[in-house]
Amino acid sequence: MEINLLKEYPKTKRNLDERKNLKSDEVREIARKFGKEFFDGDRKYGYGGFNYNPRYWSQVVLTFKDFWKIRRRFFTRYWVCKRIYDL
Repeated sequence: MEINLLKEYPKTKRNLDERKNLKSDEVREIARKFGKEFFDGDRKYGYGGFNYNPRYWSQVVLTFKDFWKIRRRFFTRYWVCKRIYDL
């Protein structure tokens, strides 16, 4: 059974095809190494660093809570992260 726990995460409004066409072969080569540049480097190579924004994640966390039937006092970020990695 497959469950989309990120169904409440907002979808991008950017034109992804346009953004894809702006990437050079050099940028793609660096990004495909999945190294420091991909995760913490400039946005053109990948993630561009992670910034927690509660506006995006608050609904997602509620989806996790409902899925695992977690009572409020036991619900922590640590617990959610641990459950995700255990899947």
